[in-house]
Amino acid sequence: MKRAIVILFLLTGCDQRPDQWDAFVYPDASNLTANETIRGFKTFELCQRAAIDRMNAIQKPSGGDYECGYKCAPLGSYGGNICKETRK
Repeated sequence: MKRAIVILFLLTGCDQRPDQWDAFVYPDASNLTANETIRGFKTFELCQRAAIDRMNAIQKPSGGDYECGYKCAPLGSYGGNICKETRK
């Protein structure tokens, strides 16, 4: 049992992504490669509020979208991000 706890602790310690939420705002919902990123929120609710506020500020006629990601890191040469969790 102790060994399993130690292994679990070591595996979770390997995650180098910041312990925060990041907002990804897509001004054009049909083009998800073009986005704005707002980083560094302590909670999902703060991230969501910032994303919605940004969507309201840009008011694109094509309509936009957003998502919040937890513990995100760049996806390397492919672009984009990989997150431990995403929510809307």
